[in-house]
Amino acid sequence: MVFTCGSAMTQGKDFFAASAQACRVLDRPGLLLTPYSEQIPFELPGRVRHVPYVRLDQLLPHAAVLVHHGGVGTMAAGIAAGVPQLVVPMAFDQPDNAQRLTRLGLGASMGRSAYRDRQAAKVLARLIGSTCQRSACQAAAAKIDRRMGVDAACDAIEAAAGR
Repeated sequence: MVFTCGSAMTQGKDFFAASAQACRVLDRPGLLLTPYSEQIPFELPGRVRHVPYVRLDQLLPHAAVLVHHGGVGTMAAGIAAGVPQLVVPMAFDQPDNAQRLTRLGLGASMGRSAYRDRQAAKVLARLIGSTCQRSACQAAAAKIDRRMGVDAACDAIEAAAGR
């Protein structure tokens, strides 16, 4: 299980504490991603680790679930990897992003105040255990052509240069 609040969030202490304890409740390994080590609990459950940075495109294909703040980049990485997501929106466009992801059947959402160890563990167990959820996520990932963005950018540059 992978947990992140994004690279700019400096107020994630409660999020990471609840995440670590959800791993303990489910007896599953977890990875807490944040460059701000002061947000990480001093003592972590045995199979929970903290890392300041890792490329999501390399990590997420191996994850059972992604729990995050609802930033569009993180959400897109989760969709591309075909992994179910639990979004805990914190600000800006994140509540809307969470609703869209849920409507697409690619995950679930919890309010920040509701995100506590046992409540999170219950939702995570449902997401991880659902073959329907996993199939929907994998179907969405199959629709993404990772080269398409580069091709579109090149076409736009070439079109602009031709003018």
